[in-house]
Amino acid sequence: MLLFTICNLVIGVVSIESARHSTGEFRLYNDIIWNNNPYERPVYNKSETITVEFDFHLHTVSRYTESQQQLLCTGWFDVSWSDQFLTWNSEMYDGVEFIRPPDSYVWKPDLVVSNSFQQLNHIGGDFVPLKVSSYGHVQWMTGDLFYLHCETDVLMYPFDSLKCSMEIVVWSYSTSEVDLKVRQSVAGTSSSNIGGQWRLKPTSITAKEKTFDNKPISHVLITLTLDRRPVHFVFNFILPVLILSVLGTFVFLIPADSGEKISFAITIPLSYGVYMGFLTDMIPQSSQGISPFIIILGLTLTMSAVFVIVSIFSVRFCGQSESKPIRKTLQRFTIWVEKVDAFGRFGNRDKPAIEESGQLQELQAKTTQPVTWKRVSKALDLFFFWLLCIPSLVGIPITLIYIGLNLGF
Repeated sequence: MLLFTICNLVIGVVSIESARHSTGEFRLYNDIIWNNNPYERPVYNKSETITVEFDFHLHTVSRYTESQQQLLCTGWFDVSWSDQFLTWNSEMYDGVEFIRPPDSYVWKPDLVVSNSFQQLNHIGGDFVPLKVSSYGHVQWMTGDLFYLHCETDVLMYPFDSLKCSMEIVVWSYSTSEVDLKVRQSVAGTSSSNIGGQWRLKPTSITAKEKTFDNKPISHVLITLTLDRRPVHFVFNFILPVLILSVLGTFVFLIPADSGEKISFAITIPLSYGVYMGFLTDMIPQSSQGISPFIIILGLTLTMSAVFVIVSIFSVRFCGQSESKPIRKTLQRFTIWVEKVDAFGRFGNRDKPAIEESGQLQELQAKTTQPVTWKRVSKALDLFFFWLLCIPSLVGIPITLIYIGLNLGF
């Protein structure tokens, strides 16, 4: 009984193995694929050119490094060509119209990204199978991670655009052997995942011919254009800097004898220094120009240093002994500032109203009194407050209008 059972099992296994070996796909792999030479260009006439057609589909934009102007993205290629060695009559193989052999057994064009930041490697990997049809049509859909160099106009930062290029070449064959053709002049972006601070514009693909080592080779240029979304930068850097520039002018309204004037003045340039430290790694490093925002930040940092210096002199003047003589220049300066301030306050009012209030007599009496060091300190603060406040009041609205126009408000 045991012997009969073993014989039945052996017969069953042999029958299953025989049935599997008799399938059309199994015989097709044995007859064509396993004996195929993947290193031979698949044409019988070696003077014939193989035309390789492909499309590029951008999948994600992962990261952009501002200081190196380097873009990290992922995408995939839909590549196809005709292989004269891989054809068969489907009726002889149980109606099998196509198979998916490993790419190591099929000839492929050695496509390389010639301008990659990383080492030069063939596009794709062994994990991607190919689809081979009975009439010799081969389809290869392969993806990869790309490190691309991007050009940006730093003069427009943060309202700039990125222009990144990817150069695809056939590394080992000349144009007469393998010719690259583009099916569409734009890349596929329907499945793209472009988030964060970038907005993708139409991506162009152009096929050209270039010379490498005195040999013409097929060359395809893929150009990615990305517009920056500056909202994050505006609300986290530009607006705080504008607010700091306004706050800096109010240091001259703090009384010199309050004890807080210099400490408040020093806080402003320290805040600018913190922001400049953040911006070092964010703004592209280029010798072709510098962002106007960096120039504005440098000017406001310089103005804040002026605030500190003027505040020190104001506090020093306020603390001077009244027995120390005051130069005629400072006296004339103080009286002139007080008159200009009085004109600004009373110049547009009716004279009877001014006289009834007694403010005019008080001002006239003040101008006839000897100039003191405290009056010099107040005049100095008042002069620099209006001198530096007016540019801020004019520049900030212009800056906000410019930002609003670029943001589409």
